Amino acid sequence: MQSITWALWATLVVPGVSEAAVHFQSGRLDELLRRAATEDRLVMVDVFATWCGPCQKLEEESFVHADVARETDAHFLALRIDGERGEGPEVMRRYHVVGFPTILVLRPDGTEVDRVFGFADGPELARVLRGYREGVGTLATKLAELAEHPDDLALATEVATRSVVRGDWTTARPLVDRVVGADRDNGRGLASKVLFHVARYHYLRGNEDWLGAIRAFEDLRARYPESEEVRGGAFAIDLAKARHRLGRDAAALAELERHIGRGPDDSDRYNTVAFFLYRERWLLERAEGFARVGLVKNPQDASLWDTFAEIVAERGRPAEAVRAEERAHVIDPAAPYYGTQIERFRRASGGQ
Repeated sequence: MQSITWALWATLVVPGVSEAAVHFQSGRLDELLRRAATEDRLVMVDVFATWCGPCQKLEEESFVHADVARETDAHFLALRIDGERGEGPEVMRRYHVVGFPTILVLRPDGTEVDRVFGFADGPELARVLRGYREGVGTLATKLAELAEHPDDLALATEVATRSVVRGDWTTARPLVDRVVGADRDNGRGLASKVLFHVARYHYLRGNEDWLGAIRAFEDLRARYPESEEVRGGAFAIDLAKARHRLGRDAAALAELERHIGRGPDDSDRYNTVAFFLYRERWLLERAEGFARVGLVKNPQDASLWDTFAEIVAERGRPAEAVRAEERAHVIDPAAPYYGTQIERFRRASGGQ
């Protein structure tokens, strides 16, 4: 018997979910923008990656929520774009998309109203989309608000970080300096936050300035070594990536091992490192080793089973990848992603 689709299952068991969900259009972005002009609508673009966990969560939870469906059906044309395929890379360059998921809200002329960066649950996403449509909560309104309240450091931090993500360094730079100067001891955690955004989204992902990123990350660690940002997995992965891209592989690997060493029983750390190595197609044997150790630590980590599957498939063992994804599916049967992965690797293994 064919398995029930997520959208139908969600309408039966998840409160607040609409049977219709978001109606995503087919075609290319420029075609949709032309349609939006004739229909007097905005365009909502979900820029995603197939491997991105928060992207899957958006699809499984937020895009099937009644509030989001009502808002988009009434006022938007919606499009999903894989950031790594087709027109995705060009769209990412055009709009300075520096991470997944990114939901772009565009006018019919292609200019950006604003964006939602990262996961937002159904009610929150509907609220933000409605606000952007009505001119509430956008970066432009926050800039105007900051002009009236220049001493509001939290607001300055928000405007700085959102400007960095959008690629507006001209706006961001003086605000970054203001925040760091006012929160010099990082007592409010704002200085480390803006400096991390600069290192990650301006130098590393935005400009692919590997040396600039290394300097920015190392400056952040020198200033605030105990900050949440420095102690997080993203810091270790990003710094390792910049070093690897410059051929400083020994230093990159040391950074990854240091990250695991801070929590040697935490399977998520092994997952983070193994997936990074897989994405870089670097040291795949070592990546498999990290994944295996992590699964010994926590054999109920479905996400790590998925990472292990990707690694062994890349190493030419798709049948083993199928078995790994089946383990993930047993652990988390409500997630449609693992079923899709099983079929993908089963096709690669000749149906075994």
